[in-house]
Amino acid sequence: MYALFDDAGRFHAGRVLSDADTSLQVELESGKRVKVKAANVLLRFDQPAPAELMARAQALAADIDLGLAWEFAPEEEFGFADLARDYFEPGAGPEKQAAALFRLFDAVKVGPMAWADATFKGFGPRGGFGVMLDDLAAAFCTLLAFALWRF
Repeated sequence: MYALFDDAGRFHAGRVLSDADTSLQVELESGKRVKVKAANVLLRFDQPAPAELMARAQALAADIDLGLAWEFAPEEEFGFADLARDYFEPGAGPEKQAAALFRLFDAVKVGPMAWADATFKGFGPRGGFGVMLDDLAAAFCTLLAFALWRF
């Protein structure tokens, strides 16, 4: 079994070595083993391999039309898995669910993300610093959202 999880504002995926009530031991693609709080696990899956899931999900995320996605979004509160099922298909697998997660947090530019995007857009070689900084701000807000959601 594999897990997609949030670690300090970054999404990672790896093979689950052990699973307890409150934490998991996960082996990353690099071979590094990390202890992950169960609350930080966003998705558990059996197929595909973690590196393949991340690559496919990022490619799919780039193609998600947010205008169309919001048309499918329910009025009440919903999660990234719900959006993936509504946007792609009812049986949306882990790749499509991860793509919805990545696209939602990349697209929602409120507060710190909007500031980082506006302030640093085009800064650095080919504007790379601005792109990276608003992604870092989005990752921080992701952590904050999950922390608040879990408590």
